[in-house]
Amino acid sequence: MTDEAKGNQVRHSATALRQFSFCERAFFYQRILGLPEKPGPALAVGIAYHAALERLVRDPDAPLDEIVPAALLAVKAEKGWCDPGLPEGDLLAEISTNLVRLRPIVKILPPLVRDGVPLVEAWCERRTGKVDLVSSRTPTCEDGQIISTEEGASIIDWKTTAKPKGGGKWKKDHSLQLALYCLEFGCTSGATVEIPRDSRLDIYVDVVRFDQHELARWEKYFVAQFGAMASRGRDEAEYKLAERGHPLCSPAYCAYWDLCPGGGK
Repeated sequence: MTDEAKGNQVRHSATALRQFSFCERAFFYQRILGLPEKPGPALAVGIAYHAALERLVRDPDAPLDEIVPAALLAVKAEKGWCDPGLPEGDLLAEISTNLVRLRPIVKILPPLVRDGVPLVEAWCERRTGKVDLVSSRTPTCEDGQIISTEEGASIIDWKTTAKPKGGGKWKKDHSLQLALYCLEFGCTSGATVEIPRDSRLDIYVDVVRFDQHELARWEKYFVAQFGAMASRGRDEAEYKLAERGHPLCSPAYCAYWDLCPGGGK
């Protein structure tokens, strides 16, 4: 769903909210002016993983030598695909190796079915963009590993990473996104599945559970933040720059560095 104010249309998403909180000017370039953001190698790899995982979740017993190449072919045809920084054969082998490890997790967290449709890569209606998976099971974890599941809907968010982080600040970052998804689907539990690209490292599953008071607080926060986002116009001067000296405010991480006055400084 989009909100309209001052001719401004903004899709509600956790990504947009984080971007607005960190650098309003980058938010303006991408989401108000609609300038394309060229994906880097890490994003390209992440897109390929998600496409393969969607196919695996829909058919957990599917041959990987069929679904992984098909997934890569599909995302290469999408606008915005770029060189992932490694040979295609190596990328296919990497994804296949990790999907072997993910298959047991996929089988114990099957998708929730609504109106005959499995909620995989589901588009939300009210607040946000796209949810990776709404499962019919809720996991319980210890030290990043699933030890049991119980009946009940739970949001599952896949994350590819160089090295699983888990816990601490990382868990707080997850809470924002998972709270948004939980409010959308009426869940009280969500989990991130951190998939290290190095298969020698363990997959880390991090569960976040919310009570109704927590969700009510998140609801107020989202209403305020999305309201602020939607209230802005098309005047670039309305949008603040990122904090001076922040390590992410650099040409290495910002797709709009050359457009930003003083290179974001």
